Amino acid sequence: MESSKNEGEVKLNCYMYMAHYLAKKISCQPWEILTWSTCEIIVSYGVYANEEVKKSRAEWQRLDAKSRGGSPQPPERIIDFYTDVPEEG
Repeated sequence: MESSKNEGEVKLNCYMYMAHYLAKKISCQPWEILTWSTCEIIVSYGVYANEEVKKSRAEWQRLDAKSRGGSPQPPERIIDFYTDVPEEG
């Protein structure tokens, strides 16, 4: 954890950010998430974040151009998961 120049402000590294996000989603303490493996944190974060951005994207698409107010279209996903992995051999 790095302290910034502003008193009381702390910069989170990516794993701490993901742990904080996941803890809010599943109602637990961030330190509990930080006991998970790196893979568990990344995959869990990706699943929840992708679900959230999918909802945001659908809401954005339902709006007319005037209501969007020039806001950019949300990305399709936050983390790409590759499901079609070629077999070796």
